[in-house]
Amino acid sequence: MEEHLKGKLQSLGEEEVNLIVHFKGEPSLCSARLREMGFEIKREYSLLKAFAVKGRASDALRLLDEPWVEKVEEDKAVSIL
Repeated sequence: MEEHLKGKLQSLGEEEVNLIVHFKGEPSLCSARLREMGFEIKREYSLLKAFAVKGRASDALRLLDEPWVEKVEEDKAVSIL
């Protein structure tokens, strides 16, 4: 997780955030763990091995302790210049 995102999540506390969680391992096990942690899975990106999730910012910080999480990034609109 990039430092600016980590700082943003710390400041948001219990507010809801949308994230992309990149993972390693079996998708069904990772999705089950995400749900246990309180996240709503909005979409699975099988080619990227990632989930689009919605959950509390404070819970997102706990993803850093999960060994199957490879990367966490903010889910936001992207535009082509």
